[in-house]
Amino acid sequence: MNRINSSWVLVLLFICLQSSAQQNFKDVYLLFDKTVGYENTVLLNGIENIDPEKTINSKNKFLNSSSDFTVGSITYDGQYFPEIAMRFNLVDDEVLVRLPIDKAFTTFKLITRKIESFEISGHYFIKLNVISETDELSGFYEQFFKSGNFRLLKKFRKKGDKELDKNFLYYEYKFKKPSYHFWYKENYYSANSRRNLFAIFPSISKEIRSFYKDRRNVRKKNPDKFMEQLFVEITNLLNLEK
Repeated sequence: MNRINSSWVLVLLFICLQSSAQQNFKDVYLLFDKTVGYENTVLLNGIENIDPEKTINSKNKFLNSSSDFTVGSITYDGQYFPEIAMRFNLVDDEVLVRLPIDKAFTTFKLITRKIESFEISGHYFIKLNVISETDELSGFYEQFFKSGNFRLLKKFRKKGDKELDKNFLYYEYKFKKPSYHFWYKENYYSANSRRNLFAIFPSISKEIRSFYKDRRNVRKKNPDKFMEQLFVEITNLLNLEK
């Protein structure tokens, strides 16, 4: 990915020459950002974070309930930035960053259309805006599993409720049941209905039906694990047909 504009070619060259043979590209990016300063990168191109819906506890809009920012990485406006303090607002589908600028920290939300992907707390998200034959996907989806020709995606969701405490209005957000989708043969499909899977894979519909029946408890207790196991099974069954 291109991280260099013409004014910083010499700076990056110097960093690369100073790097050891074992140093990876992540280290080079970090040295570059530290040298030029975040105020001289595209990350500063964001919007002031103003949210009228106030929260007062851990039941907030974010992926992580903690009020602290979490170190992650992001590809923004075609450029990769490792070790950035971030928060992911699930409700509004927005990414907030906290950057050290002029010996202080500045917090703002990034422009969504310029975000390609990001990783936070072990979750890898990609931005989608596609309309397929059977599904419409818009916003950030976690790509949490790959199996053969499949990419399994998860859409986190939260629902907010108004609360009133001594004439003070605030909101509390709780996780809702996520939605699942998958990519297969250059197209996106919904994985939220077994009937949809029957229609897409008619030759193994009987096996899929049995899988749902045999792993009912797993599906209820750990839906992510169930979906992973399901698509491993579908992959194996399709391979046997070849």
